[in-house]
Amino acid sequence: MTSEATSFSSNKDDQNLFNQISSSIEGLNQIFKNEFQLKTERINALKERKKELLIVKKVMDESKIQETIVLNVGGMEFLTSKDILKKIPNSFFDYMLSGEIDIKPISNQPNCYFIDRDGSNFKSILNYLKNFKDNVTPVNLIDIKVREELVFYNMETFLTSKIITDRSFNIIKNWIGDLEFSLLYRASENRFEASSFNEKCNRKGATITLIEARCGDIFGVYNSASWGDFRIPEFDKTSFFFILSDSTSNKPTKYTYVNPFSENSQTQTEENPIESIVETKKSDSIFGRDIRNDFNFQEGPFIDTLGFFISDGCNNNFRSYRKGPSLFSGSLILKHNFIVKEYEVFKIFKKK
Repeated sequence: MTSEATSFSSNKDDQNLFNQISSSIEGLNQIFKNEFQLKTERINALKERKKELLIVKKVMDESKIQETIVLNVGGMEFLTSKDILKKIPNSFFDYMLSGEIDIKPISNQPNCYFIDRDGSNFKSILNYLKNFKDNVTPVNLIDIKVREELVFYNMETFLTSKIITDRSFNIIKNWIGDLEFSLLYRASENRFEASSFNEKCNRKGATITLIEARCGDIFGVYNSASWGDFRIPEFDKTSFFFILSDSTSNKPTKYTYVNPFSENSQTQTEENPIESIVETKKSDSIFGRDIRNDFNFQEGPFIDTLGFFISDGCNNNFRSYRKGPSLFSGSLILKHNFIVKEYEVFKIFKKK
């Protein structure tokens, strides 16, 4: 055999060997891919199974917690229920009773849980939970220490006021007593309509009304009687006007009332009865018109010496005003008309 024939035969054998090896590699690759796909599918199936088992475990763990719960908070025990504790989604207690927080019951007391926290304010926390309703913003104004506890338990789901802070509310409490507050009306949430004010605030008893003017002044009135849409005034000697902050001073000041018919009304110490009346004829809420200027009843019973007037649509007009100083004891810089940025009315009631 010639050398050319030998070379040709050798090349052919090499090609066949190469083809065999390539075919084997492709076969192995396919086997590997198939195995990898099977393993991946198996792993994914196991992951899904794990998720299902975790959900089942969570449900089982939750079901182990009895409906009646005893909470030992800083050594003080409180008896409540699982439903009450879970009222606020994503709160400390919601997570705890859902197994999200690793908190175990006290030994030999399967339904008793210890929380290393001051328990002196925990009764207020439970009352807050009991009174909580979905999609309703709770507005009871509470002590700052209780507020701190609400923050800790991730339960502070409300804004007490858009105008003032809790510190300012404590100043008002110093004037009227340690009472509780509940929001009746917020102007911005009711399109600044006086008709909504009348609907929500008339005949509701004692109130605090807060006003923030667009110029930045913050002031208000304590009315210990009722706002009313009737023509018989409720006489009251304890209501007063107050300024929390204005352009002249940031010092909170309370102004009591003097008799506007006296010869020297600025120094008169006798308090004038307050006629708590709301004008509904023109859909304006009347918080205070000078009794000496409006003492004719021709426009309806809007006579009121609470020192300021809030108009309908008060965020878009200058008809609102506050009056002084002759209606008050002490000095009060007279400012006439203003545009309202916000105003709120809070009902006042005694602590239970």
